[in-house]
Amino acid sequence: SLEAAVRNNHASICLRVVRLARDAGEAADVTEAIEHAQASLQRVREIVRLTGDARRGALADIYAAEMALLRGDAAGSASQLQRAIEHADATGQSAHVRFLKVLQAEAFIAAGAPEQALAQLREVAPSIREGHCLGLRIRCVQQLHRACAAVGAHEEALDHAARARSLEQHLLYRQLHAQSRFLRSRLELEHLYRYRANASRSISSRPGALDLTKGDES
Repeated sequence: SLEAAVRNNHASICLRVVRLARDAGEAADVTEAIEHAQASLQRVREIVRLTGDARRGALADIYAAEMALLRGDAAGSASQLQRAIEHADATGQSAHVRFLKVLQAEAFIAAGAPEQALAQLREVAPSIREGHCLGLRIRCVQQLHRACAAVGAHEEALDHAARARSLEQHLLYRQLHAQSRFLRSRLELEHLYRYRANASRSISSRPGALDLTKGDES
């Protein structure tokens, strides 16, 4: 249903807020965002029970596993993600599998198993190509940096850190470029509307012009 889709998107955004707030040291904002995400996911599960929409339910399970990771339950999150990976793989959802494996690698690092994370990331990284989600590519490279640093592969970690910064700059450029095009289009439309309004007033003010603003007096 539409509400389930919106709720899942809301949960996803809340989890991004959690990460940003956590990095900024804003504990109150972290708690608030997690509560909002949990409320949306609970509502999605209610909708899934009524509609049987397994796809929306599977997506909610992914966000629930990510929420468990952000709350500090790395081992529990890794187990939830493994079940989600197996289900997504069995149903041919390759894009979900890539995302889940990167997220599970993050859980492995948090659980103190960087070697396992590094092996998984090196396996999945070649499948995340140019045409795939740029955000996922950045996330994968960031986790490669963390895993390499944790196992002592410092030179490779520095390479991944530089690559992550480059991709983040490219993402920022794309976002700003899209915003610039949107604002330029708005300005062009406003200019067009203003030109038409001025032209209409100019025509109606000419001698002998038909005044369409007055009613029929005959």
